[in-house]
Amino acid sequence: MTKLTVAALIHYPVKSLAGIALTSAEITSKGIKGDREWMVVKQNGKMLTQRQAPKMVTIQPKLSDRGLELHANGLDPILVEEPTHEDALSVSIHGDKCEGYTASAAVNEWLTQAIGWETPLTLVKYTKQTARTPGSPERFGHDATYFADAAPFLIANTASLAALNSSLSEQKLPNVDMRHFRPNIVLQGLPAFAEHELPALSIGDTTFKLVDHCQRCVMITVNPDTGENLAKAIPFKQLAELNPMPNNAKAPAFGVNAILHGEISAFTIQVGDTVAV
Repeated sequence: MTKLTVAALIHYPVKSLAGIALTSAEITSKGIKGDREWMVVKQNGKMLTQRQAPKMVTIQPKLSDRGLELHANGLDPILVEEPTHEDALSVSIHGDKCEGYTASAAVNEWLTQAIGWETPLTLVKYTKQTARTPGSPERFGHDATYFADAAPFLIANTASLAALNSSLSEQKLPNVDMRHFRPNIVLQGLPAFAEHELPALSIGDTTFKLVDHCQRCVMITVNPDTGENLAKAIPFKQLAELNPMPNNAKAPAFGVNAILHGEISAFTIQVGDTVAV
């Protein structure tokens, strides 16, 4: 039997901006530490994502000794300083209400320009004082999450990506890479789409409960290098044909939503760690 391992770890400090590959990650009940801890919101407090502004994916966060830096083509990098606790803004994620501490005016102006949005945008940071109430506790438990769409973890499989690319190649369509799907933990050693059949998996002494298939949206059609949508809805239509959601044949599935199982304190996992199923 092929050894099952952690092939990659990725976190996304700012929701819908580019991710950062990690060699190790601190795991908490809210997700990888720092994952989607920041979010861009419009004037009405609602989140802005690649669904409305695909160019967001071209903005690259970087972590340095000084903190979080943002990099975009044509602009000087900007340092995101820790916000003051006096400046809290009411925000919403898919109807879930919470508050976030606002970044500086300079950062907000920089982001508005980098994204090319016509009205002012605001970058907010998660605050545990007014934690987000889970919108689907029956699926994802009662622990508060950061600014992820649904579950605190998205787990993907290298073989599933290979199967999709094989199908795209057969149709003479361009291949895609894992960045299109924005997972946190990538597994290697499972057959294609076998992750959908697993109830749980363990890394070290910690168990992840695999809750359900991750239904994908139009964000997977965004080219992560250019911020433009790929022609022919690649790979949305092709993935829906290859691996549809169980209850919706027109909707593609890729990866699984996951939560931690049981009472867990923070721990660290690394690329190369063995995974038990």
